Amino acid sequence: MKGTRKNKLFILVLVVLLLALTAMGCSSNAPASQGSGSDTSAPSTAPADEGDGYLVGFINYNKEIEFTRIVADSMQLNADLHGVDLIYTEAGADAQTMLSSTDTLLMQGIDLLVDFNFTPDVMVQMVEKTNAKGVPAIGIDCLPVDDMWWFFGANNYQAGVIAGKAAADYVVNEWGGQLDSLVLIGHEAAGPDVKNRSLGVIEGLENAGINLSDDQIYWMDNCTDAQKSQAQGADFLTGHPNDRHILVAVASAPGAIGFNSATIAAGRVSDVAIFCQNEDSGVQDVIREGGSSIIGAVAFFPEKYGDRIIPLAISIIKGENPPKMNYTEHIVVTHDNINSIFPN
Repeated sequence: MKGTRKNKLFILVLVVLLLALTAMGCSSNAPASQGSGSDTSAPSTAPADEGDGYLVGFINYNKEIEFTRIVADSMQLNADLHGVDLIYTEAGADAQTMLSSTDTLLMQGIDLLVDFNFTPDVMVQMVEKTNAKGVPAIGIDCLPVDDMWWFFGANNYQAGVIAGKAAADYVVNEWGGQLDSLVLIGHEAAGPDVKNRSLGVIEGLENAGINLSDDQIYWMDNCTDAQKSQAQGADFLTGHPNDRHILVAVASAPGAIGFNSATIAAGRVSDVAIFCQNEDSGVQDVIREGGSSIIGAVAFFPEKYGDRIIPLAISIIKGENPPKMNYTEHIVVTHDNINSIFPN
């Protein structure tokens, strides 16, 4: 009996040892298999520049504007993709809200601020606030001069030159090079950066050999207000009844829609050629349909802003010191190419 018990005990110990050795063998093989790249599990969807839970504050100008709304959606989509925690606030186009939102986000310990507004004077105060906390920032389409701030958005002057060249081609091909007047509709409150969109148009025309005297150039404001632009357009057409070759360059899409409505109401669609910046869905629809005064628009692709801004933010937070100036792509959209650029 004693020998039998000893034999059973020996067998039991042997079984335990074998099980332990088997477990050790399995655990030692797993890391080797993963390290060799032979793991057949689903690959991770996280990008190489994973945001590691960085906290980014985003102050948006006003979601009632289509362009800024699309930018906001793109920012959130890419923040989620890159693992960035995005705190969204909206200023409602109010300067004081922009400043108070900056204070609130800084108190929450953000790693970086992204600001989208068209008020340069307010940004000066925002720079003071972010610098005091040592927090870097990115300005969208509006750039303060500061070492701690980066820029992403339109290359305003170059976008103007591109529009000017496209307009010059139209004037030459459709009007035999004749141009009676140039109307430039800007947004004075946005400062000199946005005004460059209009100045660039003049250079684009001049580069094509179309030179205008000062009394042929007319400056207007309110490119972001379709109703005001329509009223200004109606007044201009009434005051220039004999002009048959009127080029209108608008710094933003709503102004183009407004002036176009004025040409339709006046029955003078063929007398006017409108080129604008920042095509929105309304401008896209008009260009796609054709037969209006809106001939072309320089696309800024707000739906792609987040694709560039979020990785830029990650790079800045990591201390990689990327380029200060970063621009979106610019392409002139016309009736001929709109379906290939923006499929309906």
